[in-house]
Amino acid sequence: MPNLCETYKGTFTKVNSIHFSQQNKIDRILNKLNARPKLLNRRWTCILDKSNREDFLGSLWGTGVTVHTLEDHVKVLVKLYRPEIRRLGELSEIEINPHESWQEFNPQKRTWQSLDVSGKKSIVKIKLGTVLKSTDLETEKYFRIITSDEKPVLAPLEKRAAYNIIVTQFEPAKAFWQTDKKNQIGFIKTDYLENLPEEIFSTLLRFQSDKKISDYMSFDEEDYELVRSVLASAKIELQRSSETIDLCDEKKTEAITIPVDKIEKDRIDAFIAMITELGGKIGQDDEHLNITGKVDSVKLSFIQSEKSNQEGKIISVSMSALEDPRRITELLAMLRKRLGLLPMSIENLVCRHWPILKDSDLQYTVQSLIEYWKIDKNLAISVIVDKKKFDKVNEWNVKIKTGKIRSNLDTVALGKILKSRQ
Repeated sequence: MPNLCETYKGTFTKVNSIHFSQQNKIDRILNKLNARPKLLNRRWTCILDKSNREDFLGSLWGTGVTVHTLEDHVKVLVKLYRPEIRRLGELSEIEINPHESWQEFNPQKRTWQSLDVSGKKSIVKIKLGTVLKSTDLETEKYFRIITSDEKPVLAPLEKRAAYNIIVTQFEPAKAFWQTDKKNQIGFIKTDYLENLPEEIFSTLLRFQSDKKISDYMSFDEEDYELVRSVLASAKIELQRSSETIDLCDEKKTEAITIPVDKIEKDRIDAFIAMITELGGKIGQDDEHLNITGKVDSVKLSFIQSEKSNQEGKIISVSMSALEDPRRITELLAMLRKRLGLLPMSIENLVCRHWPILKDSDLQYTVQSLIEYWKIDKNLAISVIVDKKKFDKVNEWNVKIKTGKIRSNLDTVALGKILKSRQ
């Protein structure tokens, strides 16, 4: 395992212990670059701009410090996905639950299509190998049509596995790279990037530039070849377009404020609980949370925009931040300093209150549990005091034990944590 990992472009996080003499060398390098490391999610992290990134990497030569860059990550990624196309099999009949909404994935169109469920026995004709998705009022489940004892059956899948199977069935497609008039930033329409496996899409997110415009992902022009390699893993050929995007003419759109009662209840309740535990007093109206501390007060709202902003006592937070523990940690740190809230560990606060609503929430919670276990066993157990959260983590651990899913996390430590909690 390397000492440092580049989690986002220019953001380096310590993932393995470093000898104190090597740490001193890193500190001297950062001092020369006028950069200061900080703790994010309990990990040593430094964030560098484009020019300092190259100087930092160059200065690490000869220090004995190993680093896994985004370029290294792309090399690993492209080896995981093969260019061959797995064709679907013959048409088969299978019975499905008529009380759920069903969709099948079309590899040619790269979209989910509704499945017509009719008839008393709810028998449908689907090609072998097809990935299906069923939804009811609470859950979303994935399946693949396979044969067992020479009969077609529905084999359950984790979402991550479903999308990794889907990418093997993709037909080749094209996407287009448009640049700004200065040829510094490249833009790709998000329409080209739908239904990608998490491993591929999250890699694209790690390369994103600071420039945001609606319906596009943006990247530094210098990263064109790397982005092209990532998309090739999903059988997407990235081509340069002669059309440019004039950022100067781009019309500013007013960010839409989301009423508080329209926000996912578990997420907003968790955020309010964190503020309250920090000592903040909260009042609520239709579109704002009025937060008061010892030294100041602010009006905080959530907006339909990728970028958060603040103006005076008005703070507008991107809705997407509510699904990202790293961004919520940064927001709470800012509020604590500005409002004069209690000096407690925000990373632990976020982990204890973070709801598990999707796979990324579960991965964050499990990884945090294992890290806390190494530091303070009681601290780790405090994260899953809530029965609902404990049950979800325990269910995931059972799937690991029974071989239904795989993980590279320390599941031995996780088993000890769950046993201590029972």
